[in-house]
Amino acid sequence: MNEFDLIVIGSGPGGYVAAIRAAQYGLKTAVVERRDVGGTCLNRGCIPTKALLHASTLYRASQKEFAEIGLSGENSLDWAQLHARKLAVVEKLRGGTEALLKGNKVEIVRGTGTLEKDGSVHVCLNEGGDCTLHAKNVLLASGSEPDIPTTPGFDLPGVISSDDILEGVPAEIRRIAILGGGVIGCEFAAFYNDIGAEVELIVTSPRILRKMDKDLAMQLNSVFKRSGIKITLNTSVNAITREADGLHLKLDTKGREGETVADTVLVAKGRKPYLEGLLGEGVELEMNRKFVKVNENFETSLPGVYAIGDLIGGMQLAHEAEAEGQAAVAHIAGKPVETRPDIIPSCIYTQPEIASVGLCEEEAKEQGIEVKVGKYLMAGNSKAIIEGMDRGFIKLVFAASDEKLLGVHMICGRASDLISEFAMAIANGLTRADLLRGMRPHPTYCEGISEAVEAVEGMSIHTMPSRLRG
Repeated sequence: MNEFDLIVIGSGPGGYVAAIRAAQYGLKTAVVERRDVGGTCLNRGCIPTKALLHASTLYRASQKEFAEIGLSGENSLDWAQLHARKLAVVEKLRGGTEALLKGNKVEIVRGTGTLEKDGSVHVCLNEGGDCTLHAKNVLLASGSEPDIPTTPGFDLPGVISSDDILEGVPAEIRRIAILGGGVIGCEFAAFYNDIGAEVELIVTSPRILRKMDKDLAMQLNSVFKRSGIKITLNTSVNAITREADGLHLKLDTKGREGETVADTVLVAKGRKPYLEGLLGEGVELEMNRKFVKVNENFETSLPGVYAIGDLIGGMQLAHEAEAEGQAAVAHIAGKPVETRPDIIPSCIYTQPEIASVGLCEEEAKEQGIEVKVGKYLMAGNSKAIIEGMDRGFIKLVFAASDEKLLGVHMICGRASDLISEFAMAIANGLTRADLLRGMRPHPTYCEGISEAVEAVEGMSIHTMPSRLRG
């Protein structure tokens, strides 16, 4: 009864997808989950975040953008309805995920799973008691949690993480300071700005989105500033205190002291692996700083024990964990790996959306690769103008030697959907000529792809000649 081919600890995107794939391969599989099926992504991460962003975008349109096209909006924001809608989306997807696991005959064990020295998994069951599971292989997919600094004042009421926002009823906030200029920080900056809050984004680095193409960062910086978001760069928060008028943040900008005041402080400075209770007494895994170290097959330093997702670092994205989980299970089952887990699209659900995959210009140059770049401004794209998303671009990076696509960086409507075409193109070694062979329909955002490909040789149709020469 407690004997399996594979035990997966954690049912987030990496864990549940790996479990289903293992079952499809004929492996008897169990998933151990201490909280809700679906993990952080579904319950406290990307899904509820995007549900909130979708609602806030519609709200903003009804209040502001309708006026630009001669319409008026009278909607008011109902926080209870906003939470109910978010919760409905999460519960629908969670129920579907549980049904998929059960339909594939994956056993769900509800409790906290601990890997023991003999390779077994001890489970402290949620309903009380415990049990021990045995398997030929164990996959660790326990995910991550917000990384909150120990800086004085970060434990005060009103200083929150993204988990706090997404797990409860969103509170009405008049002034919010967001610490961190990565994906989480930028998406919540967009959300709170959409619903009318005063937003200040405080970033320690010289620019927001420091891990992405610098042109994307500059464009989003411009979009945010036009929207009224205050961006404070090169600045750290040394302390937070509560005064009568709110939370006071003590700032240090390159040695220059300052202060800002907010009602709420959102700490969005990254996430760390969730390791609490994961490893039993005497169980040691080789680590890569704070992350679990794995080989090319996602196997840890312990034979038969694998790890994926946020536990091992990387970009800490749901689809990355899914690909890693499937690759690990394919190795266990002796099957070919079908997906390239090293080609990882990254998306940010601001308006316009941001998406990228592969190398940016700077990374290519660091690797000694000479490149050709094509960039198309979406100001000439019909669909972008129709939907008010014409402040963006599509930028393609090709190898100069053979014109193979190396990277794509875009800020435009539907960028999160368009990026998949490029991920497949890079995975299959497609060239500039290959990308021109397909006809793209009109009017669509994807027409901008053809324009960007043509722009490499100065042949973009919907770009003024002076810009092409420049």
